[in-house]
Amino acid sequence: LSFIFSIDWELQHLREEIIPELERKARLATRLMLREIRKGVGLEKVISQESISGGTTTIVSELATYTNERGQRIVAFFDHLKTPTGDEPFVVVPPGYGETKRDGLSVAYYLVKNGFNVIRYDATDHIGESDGEIVNTTLSGAKNDLVATLNYLESHFGISHVGVVASSLAKRVAIKAAAEDRRIVLLIGLVGGVGF
Repeated sequence: LSFIFSIDWELQHLREEIIPELERKARLATRLMLREIRKGVGLEKVISQESISGGTTTIVSELATYTNERGQRIVAFFDHLKTPTGDEPFVVVPPGYGETKRDGLSVAYYLVKNGFNVIRYDATDHIGESDGEIVNTTLSGAKNDLVATLNYLESHFGISHVGVVASSLAKRVAIKAAAEDRRIVLLIGLVGGVGF
């Protein structure tokens, strides 16, 4: 499955400050379109996004599974360039409350297009494809899933230094994990308005 899209606004009369909002809406529409395509194609398939502006960038999303310390299965996507250079740093994008790995798609693809490898996952005891039910969600469980993701990256890719880009409640989880685990060397909080 392959698709290419281009948006030409042809709206010269718009104020310059409106164009970034239109671009944001276009990215959201792309994310929703990819979500619907993923539903129709199936989870075991690889979906790539190609950009026609400034050359072609092919991003590959590979399905990955691993377990946390409780033995629960975590389902993730490993997003990377089709032809990596081999020195791309890794970033983890944990899901916020009520979110799945699919909600991190636009952030992940943006990071990959700018030179990073990304892993995004469904938390256990939450919504999504990982084991457990949302009625069992805890902050410590979410932190353990993040640590399990770091363990997976270290065992499969030899990575011992990662960045984390977190939003919503995942930011609070990431702060706790970063305080306890030295493998997290960079933490970026998006929409981090969680009270302490």
